[in-house]
Amino acid sequence: MGKSGPSEVRRKDIGDTTYRNVWVRAAGRCVLCSTYLLDTRFHYRSAKAVGEVAHNVGATDTAGSPRGKSALTLEQRAAEDNLLLLCHSCHKAIDDPANVEMFTQEWLLARKLEHELRVHRVTNFATLQKTLVLANRGVLRGAPISVTDRQITEALVDAGLVAYVRDGWRTDVVIELDDDPSAPYTWERGCYLIDQGIEKLETGIKQGGIDHVSVFALTYIPWLVYLGSRLDDTLTVKIFDHDRKGRDRAWCWKQPTRSPVSFGSIIATLEPEAAEEVVAVLNVSGTVKTSRVPRNLTDLPVIELRPDEETPRAGLIETEVDLDAAAEAWIGLLAKVEERWPNARILHVIGPIPASLAVRVGMHRMRSAQAELIVYHLDGDAYHPAPAITDTNNL
Repeated sequence: MGKSGPSEVRRKDIGDTTYRNVWVRAAGRCVLCSTYLLDTRFHYRSAKAVGEVAHNVGATDTAGSPRGKSALTLEQRAAEDNLLLLCHSCHKAIDDPANVEMFTQEWLLARKLEHELRVHRVTNFATLQKTLVLANRGVLRGAPISVTDRQITEALVDAGLVAYVRDGWRTDVVIELDDDPSAPYTWERGCYLIDQGIEKLETGIKQGGIDHVSVFALTYIPWLVYLGSRLDDTLTVKIFDHDRKGRDRAWCWKQPTRSPVSFGSIIATLEPEAAEEVVAVLNVSGTVKTSRVPRNLTDLPVIELRPDEETPRAGLIETEVDLDAAAEAWIGLLAKVEERWPNARILHVIGPIPASLAVRVGMHRMRSAQAELIVYHLDGDAYHPAPAITDTNNL
């Protein structure tokens, strides 16, 4: 089904202009697997094109033409809209009779349009904004965690961003956080590593004249909040969230298809205004069980953040608009704490929240103006405190 080759039935030839346009729209990469289709390994004077222009709807309507049963004319079958650039392996796979049910006309068209739109976005250098990537690797609850280059690229392109490159290399800042939370001094060591990462980030920002940072972080909540607290508030920061089912698009924000989730905060106990410590319970990805709260917190005043109309659950924050709504509710909670308990110097933060919101929690604490944060980590069946996030130390 490529441009050339023997055929037993009459078909419309693909014109040179059409053939070239299909290559250009795909940027020389396979629409399905993104393999680069110019081979320079054994061709020193010039690269050899190894891609194949394939038909979605078959070139003819005969029984042997894959996906050939269609009302399209022969001319329409040979037009750009029905053609896609593939590597040899993908071309062979989609035309295999055993795969007909998998590679449908609709599925192939969607992948073609998705790929061509991505090419259009990522090559639009006039509008793409440069960003410095900040990510982490490590272990979370015994499982290795990392974000791949492909996942970062997909998320950035989807957001209209392009990773900052210096001397031909991406300059991502990656923080290694793989210590066991139950080990001595784990939290202090993790915060030290975050501080080192922030120093590298600041160096990259100065060298590249960059004022935008993209954060791909997935680790324990106390480290995420601390990371957020260390981000310079003069920068534009975009937080990406992780979807376990997303694969290559695991860090791409979903597009809104409904009204954003509404969040609010309520004062759960009316303790004296003179209280110096307050508990902030964040019921977003679930609900805090009273039995898991440390005993030394049970007599303190409590303020709760939760969705207004929905039940707290994992995956509640699906879109960036949802994240913004939850972050605004957190800012409102901090304001209520200042108003209701003006003497509060410590805010104990406890509860299940997504990684993206945890970073925003740290970002929105006003340094030198609001209470220090002690963030709690759920280990087994009880919450345990990490070291306080203050104005005077970087831990």
